[in-house]
This record gives sequence, structure tokens and C-alpha cells, in this order.
Amino acid sequence: MKLKFTLFLFAFAALFSAQAQETEQGPTYVGELTLVSVTPSLQSRLSELTPATAKGEAQDGRSSFKKPKRDVVPGKGNQADYLSQNQDLLAGKIAGKAVTAVWDAAFTGSNPTDPALAVGPDHVFVVFNTGFAIFDKDGNELLGDTNPFPAIFPSNGCCDLTASYDSAADRWILSFLGNGIQMAISTTGDPLTTDWNIYNIPTVNDYNKVSVWSDGYYLTDQSSGNRLYAMDRTAMLAGAANPSIQGFALPSIATFGFASPQALNVTDDNMPAAGNAPVVFFQDDAYAGVAVDHIKFWSANVDFATPGNSTISAPQEIPVTPFTSVFDGASFQNLTQPNGGGGTLDALQGIVMNQAQFRKFPTYNAAVFNHVIDTDPTGGKRAAIRWYEFRQATDGAPWSLFQEGTYEAPDNKHAWNASLMMDN
Repeated sequence: MKLKFTLFLFAFAALFSAQAQETEQGPTYVGELTLVSVTPSLQSRLSELTPATAKGEAQDGRSSFKKPKRDVVPGKGNQADYLSQNQDLLAGKIAGKAVTAVWDAAFTGSNPTDPALAVGPDHVFVVFNTGFAIFDKDGNELLGDTNPFPAIFPSNGCCDLTASYDSAADRWILSFLGNGIQMAISTTGDPLTTDWNIYNIPTVNDYNKVSVWSDGYYLTDQSSGNRLYAMDRTAMLAGAANPSIQGFALPSIATFGFASPQALNVTDDNMPAAGNAPVVFFQDDAYAGVAVDHIKFWSANVDFATPGNSTISAPQEIPVTPFTSVFDGASFQNLTQPNGGGGTLDALQGIVMNQAQFRKFPTYNAAVFNHVIDTDPTGGKRAAIRWYEFRQATDGAPWSLFQEGTYEAPDNKHAWNASLMMDN
């Protein structure tokens, strides 16, 4: 026990020392978005839509990759998952609320499917590669489209359609990978009857994820140095022609290939103070140069008027219970389908799953998010979900780990691509 304790202190000291040597950095990119068009409401153009149950939509380009896309050390960091084998004594003993609604949201042949959704007061906006469907909260589909290019976005593209809801402004934000990134901002809170302001970001290349913060819309890009982009939320809500945008490299991120961090997304309309927008990513000790499994938090402070004042912090590094997050040397074909289904599915490794959520409570702030892990350390695989709740005492304060766990599906099935949000 003494040896383990000493090793832990040594690893922690090494992390602290590395962090202390780093300094905040300024933006690596400063530019302007372009308002390319205004798209009339979907309700006014029903004849152009293709029902969401149609097949034959575009494929995500990730499905064509055959070679590993991350530099990992073979055999390093591969262990059984402690949290799955040592469940909390209260696990399964606290009754949850009954499910109020369940329905099939979409059908797609794309691999990966990359489904996501955003929830407003009266609507659920579901997106996937490469289509969407809008439901009421009883699960009735109000309209859907499997070819979103003419329906909302003005030009063709690939995939990675995302949806977010800005509760404080009552607006919907969509993003779509094509000619860089196209972003659609609704002009009202009704996704059926609203017009959409369409902006183009030519510098973003892949796997876009959009989050809402008090002073900006924050977008992560897994390529281009794993940069974070901050966009002037106030200007975009006003439909400005050229809102400011700034890009940041994330200091000391260890990825060596496909990796998708996320900025925290404000869950409700209780906005934090402007600035200190948190960005999160997990670091597996299987990655070259990573000593222990941990979570990194960066903090972005953006001055849209004077970009020279903008900074991204050095990361705060918080050790967590060890995990194994690498499947098949980090390829994109990992999980065999049940009952003899053809092909293999992408475990979506190296990704903080959409969305990483932030919520203010009376005496603290909370962040909840998750990523996929492999709980079978042998030659087999079992995809499971590692989830976390971190807390900070006040806006902009350091983060600390409050609780964590591993969710495994029953009957030895895979569980992955989770989404996490906290109401209470």
C-alpha cells in the first residue's frame, strides 16, 4: 500500500509540475464569419423535404478509414475497469424516475450514425448523418428530412450535422460539415416557422461540435490542431453580416490522431458570468507521453473587440479512476453487431460525447460528460460508458471531481454514444 501511495504522489507531482511550467496563450486565428444567406422556414417549404425514414443519405467519411488514426503504445494502459468491478454500495438501490416518453427518432444507414438532439420548450430537434427530424414532446414527428442541404443549408456537404438549443435566447443552432462549417441560427424559437441565418466558417475541417456559453458560441474541431473556435454570440443572434471569430490551439493536449474535445454547454437559461468558458478532454495513459488517466480543463477568455486580450489557459489536470478507452489500436471499426449483423460499428473513441453540460446550482456549478471505454481487457471488447460530475465553487474557479462511474449495459451488450444532462 505504501508503494502505491508513493507512486501516486509522484505521478501527481509530475502533472502539477508540468502544469506549472505552462502559460496561457493567445488566439491562433482571428477572422470574421460570413452571413451567406437567409433560409426561409421549413414549414413554408414542405414540398422540398424528404421524409426522415428514407434511405440512401450520404455516408460519414470516417467509415472509409481502415488504418489506425491515433498513436498509442501497444499494451500500455490496458486494464480491467475498477469502477465496473467495484460498484458503489448504493448502485441500483436508488429508484429513478419513470421514463415518460420513448420513440424511434430516425433510421439511417450511415456508419457512424452520429445521432444527437437538442430540446426546447415544445420541440425535440434530432439530427444524424445526414438528416434531421423535429418532434413534439410526445414523440410525434412534425417534419423530417434526410437531405438537409436544400432544406436549411445552401450548399452540399458531407455530414456531422449537430443541433443545440440556446435556452436564454430561445434560439436553435445547427452546424453542418460542408465547405468548411455551415452554421444555421434560427431567428425565433419555433424550429418549424423560423427563418435561418446561415454563416460559413471555412477554416473548420472535421467533426464539429457546438456549445452555448454566455459570451459566445464555442465550436470544437478535431483537426487543425484540435482547435477551439469562439464566435460572437450577441452578433450572431442579431443577424450581423460579419460576426467575429477567434481560434485557439489547446495547450498540452495529447491526442496523436482523431480526438474531439468539447466546450461545456449551458443546459438552461441561467448563464454564468461572461468568460472562463471551460473546454474538456480525457487523456488515456495508453497515449504516448501520458503518465496517468486524467481529465483536462482549459478556460477560454475571449475579447471580441480586442483579440489581443483573448487567452486560452494552461490545462488543469485532474486524475480519475483508470480506464481503457482504446479499441483496436484506435481504428474506426470496433464493435461487432449482434445476431450476425453485417459489418462492424465505430465505438466513437477519443471523443467527449455530445454534449458536455454545464449547470449552475445555488452553491456550486456542475459539469457532466462521458466517453466510451472498454471494460474487457482481454482480446474481446465490451463498450461501456465512463461518466463524470465535476464541480466548481463559483464561476471561473478551479474544478474538482465530485463523482464518477462506469455504466455497462445488461446481458453483456455494448453501450456507447451516451448523452448526459442534469436537472437536479
